[in-house]
Amino acid sequence: TLVKEIIEARGITYTILIPEYFRHAVKMVQEADLTFYDAVVAAGGDGTIYETLNGYMQNNSSRKPPFGFIPLGTGNAFSRDFYHTKTPWLEAVDHISRQKTKWIDTAFVEAKEESYYFVGVTGFGLLTDATIKGLPLKKYGKIAYILAALQCLATLKEVQITLTLDGKTHETDSFVLSISNTRYISDLLIAPKAIHDDGILDIINVKKMPRFKLLGLIPTVYSGKHIKYKEVEYLTAKELIIETDRPWIPSPDGELLAPTPLKIKCIPKSLEILYHD
Repeated sequence: TLVKEIIEARGITYTILIPEYFRHAVKMVQEADLTFYDAVVAAGGDGTIYETLNGYMQNNSSRKPPFGFIPLGTGNAFSRDFYHTKTPWLEAVDHISRQKTKWIDTAFVEAKEESYYFVGVTGFGLLTDATIKGLPLKKYGKIAYILAALQCLATLKEVQITLTLDGKTHETDSFVLSISNTRYISDLLIAPKAIHDDGILDIINVKKMPRFKLLGLIPTVYSGKHIKYKEVEYLTAKELIIETDRPWIPSPDGELLAPTPLKIKCIPKSLEILYHD
């Protein structure tokens, strides 16, 4: 209610679409006539942004307005790259009302069963396990993700992976893998060097290590210092293929989708967003 009051106080008129089931937002936005709107805005958490974005990218309107977002979720990972206040939704509304824009990258994923876009981070291994385990823990707020990750440590198993990075093959093992267009997962600074408009994806791979050492690594992800561990590989690529010795489920922007093998490609400056420096 407060968000609506602030929007109306800024003189913004709007149409609200409320999804009723999983991926309904994708369908609604994909089929909408966006020609006469000044913006498409996702109001919610990272999952809402993910679904709205995928509908937006697949929309065939002759003219598409810029994409905006009002972070109202628990983690709000994507917004962390853009807003640094305690009330980011208020800053987001200000940006929407100013109608200033910039272009950022998106990533396009092709799997055997489906294809989709993401703008934030796709995680594998412990990151996906924590996403699944963390669903019933959301009542604990931002600490839910860490609590879930700690619960998953006992049963965590490494995966043998083959990464093909811009045509070059890299074979390794992995406890955790992330493909990042932006820097954060929830409050975790998973890819501290990532830039959302540089045309490059940042790949962080945490190789197999003793459980007690991984337990010590987890808190360092808040500050990005985990990349100093010798078991952590920090790689980059414009395009990559991920192959694994067993199916590995990705969690793009907190969603759970079709398992490996996957092909992921950065699409430079393919999304116009409402933003103000």
